[in-house]
Amino acid sequence: MAREAGALIASAAARGRPSEVSEKGRNNLVTETDHASEALILERLAEAFPEHAVLSEESRPDIDSSRGWVWVVDPLDGTRNFTAGIPLYCVNVALALDGEVLLGATYDPNRDVCFLGGPGLGLTANGEPVRASTRAGLESAIVTLDLGYNDARALRQLELAQRLWLEVGGIRMIASAALGLAWAAAGLTDVFAHSSLAPWDVAAALALVPAGGGLIVARDGTAASLAEESAVAGAPGAVRAFLEHARAVPRE
Repeated sequence: MAREAGALIASAAARGRPSEVSEKGRNNLVTETDHASEALILERLAEAFPEHAVLSEESRPDIDSSRGWVWVVDPLDGTRNFTAGIPLYCVNVALALDGEVLLGATYDPNRDVCFLGGPGLGLTANGEPVRASTRAGLESAIVTLDLGYNDARALRQLELAQRLWLEVGGIRMIASAALGLAWAAAGLTDVFAHSSLAPWDVAAALALVPAGGGLIVARDGTAASLAEESAVAGAPGAVRAFLEHARAVPRE
């Protein structure tokens, strides 16, 4: 399903930059491709699991994810990149039961890579086992930070990046939280951190990161969840070292 939605997005990207773009908020864009991808996923879920609820970014953002079977969907994460022709975006789908995520899939249509995993399932990329980084600290670590749409928190992220700069191997910002989390889950980067997430951004990672041996927590070190707006994920040792620096820079 995630691959099918990704193929739809790739086909739209091949036709050039979208002509219909609207703003949901400052710098928060939505296109006809977001809606088309979501419609496809909602149709497939209705066919296969008609009794399940769906929390989805564009049309069902207020569904309660804390009770029963709930699919959590971001049909196109990284829309601003997509509209600019920057190949950093993905499809994010997860399944939760009573608020606990049991299965996650993040599909990158540009690299044709699908990260899939959950408790007891392990973590795979296109069917091949992958794992989180085992880096013990921040020295030489690749850290990905994204900013989101909360300006106060974004400024704090930039302050934290400045504090980290001399401690790490590199800092990246890719403007797709779901893709950044999947990279951290699979060991492409060592740490991912974000302070302003929606449930559909983080849902798949709540399954993917632990399945690959990584650690995912809130920015204050407490448990990450669908209800928590912050997340730090990646190599357990590097995440803990990151949290030590984060404590000196309040989230807002």
